[in-house]
Amino acid sequence: MLLAPKTIETYRLILRCPTLADAGAIFASYAQDEQVTRYLSWVRHSSIRDTVGYLKRCADVWANATAFPWVITKKEDKQLIGMIELLICEYRAELAYVLAKPYWKNGYMSEAAQAVIEWAQSQPSIYRIWAVCDVSVLAQTAFPIIPDAAMTVFAALGYSDELPRWPTGEARDILLQLPAGQRIMQPPILFRKVEDAEIVNWTEQFGGATQE
Repeated sequence: MLLAPKTIETYRLILRCPTLADAGAIFASYAQDEQVTRYLSWVRHSSIRDTVGYLKRCADVWANATAFPWVITKKEDKQLIGMIELLICEYRAELAYVLAKPYWKNGYMSEAAQAVIEWAQSQPSIYRIWAVCDVSVLAQTAFPIIPDAAMTVFAALGYSDELPRWPTGEARDILLQLPAGQRIMQPPILFRKVEDAEIVNWTEQFGGATQE
């Protein structure tokens, strides 16, 4: 059985196991926020009872090691600002995350994701780390791939422009129209560490040097 650390620390953050005591902070900060949850695979919480149910699910998946959700808190004031999770399926791990709107564009999620991915990459039993991104958000990453504040979770770790695309429209509504038993292909997103040579190459191409 895969054993994940209950706490992960980064320069600015502490990632820890969620508890039922976190329900109020999770619901108030992001779970009921329509804008935050718009592009996620789960429906926003209409009451704190939904959040409590989710936290009970978190305890269950930690117990059977099928997923490892962590709440994301700021070191300086212990403020809960989001969650990040690895869902385990044999040798694969799916990355999922959510961040409260007041903390967007501060590099918090890429900092948290980097720490989680580095742990996952150190596990001999995990060969692939992947994530699903709604096409409306994916479009914001643009091309070429340059590590940047927004969506660096994808950009800094590698992204292929040959990935299957979600259909247009609201993805959740379209998926609900699929017949029972419909097979959905797993997106072949493979996270990997950025090589030093790639960083040098990106710096040379996009580092802002002027041409004479």
